[in-house]
Parts: sequence; C-alpha cells; structure tokens
Amino acid sequence: MEDLDSLSRADLIRLILELQRQIEDLRKQNEELRRKNKRSAASFSKGERKKNPKRPGRKPGQGQFSRRPKPSAEASSGPPVDVPVEGTRCPFCGGQLEREEPEEASVTDMPAAPEPEVSLFRVHVCHCQKCGRKTRGKHPDVAADQ
Repeated sequence: MEDLDSLSRADLIRLILELQRQIEDLRKQNEELRRKNKRSAASFSKGERKKNPKRPGRKPGQGQFSRRPKPSAEASSGPPVDVPVEGTRCPFCGGQLEREEPEEASVTDMPAAPEPEVSLFRVHVCHCQKCGRKTRGKHPDVAADQ
C-alpha cells in the first residue's frame, strides 16, 4: 500500500469506498457463518434428486405376515382371571353400559426356565346403549389395546 500522505483526495475516497465494500462483505460472511453454526443437524438433501424414486415402506404382498396363534387352554398356568368393567356408565359420554360376551386376552411371560407362564384373562366388555362405544375391563397385566 502506498503512503497515504502522498495520495490525492480522489484516491483516498476510492480507497475508503473499497474498504467499506470489503467490510460489508466480511460482515455478510460472518453472518452466514453464524447461521450455519446455529443449525443442529445437517440438511437431508445430498445432491440431485432421483428421477424415479421408489416409494418408502414395505410393498403389499411382500413377505409373510401372520398373527401369533392363541395359546391353548392347557398352556395356561392357572384358571382365567376375570377382569370386570369398572362402573356402569360409559367413560366417554356417560350413557348406560350393557354387557357383552367377554374377550380373551393372554400374556406369555418367558422366565429364565424354558417353560413359559401363560395367564389367561377373561376381559369383560360392555357397550353403551346411548353412543354404542365399547368399554373393556382393565387389569394391570393386560394391555389396553390387547
């Protein structure tokens, strides 16, 4: 850089304008770096998109699916446990509950010994005469959606 005392007024103004432009560029770069540091995760996109991407998930008919078979009555470690419905009113709308046939639910525990413990529960079910919704008995060993 030349000696500033030897520069003309027009040269000094050009120098000041150039320095101001550089300062503004550095401020923009600084702000971009701050924004990048605030992001907690990398962006998902890594390049160009595929032209014909496959749909996510398992395709219909792929693989064999079957529900676990119901355990036999002999496999149960004891007699079925009755799980009555608590209350006589629908917990959703307050309507009168009417008894239905109980559903069977089972819990199979696999202890360290190879013989599993199977507990059979007779879960009582009622339906509301007013709104028609079903209410099942509750037991701590039986899941609500089982």
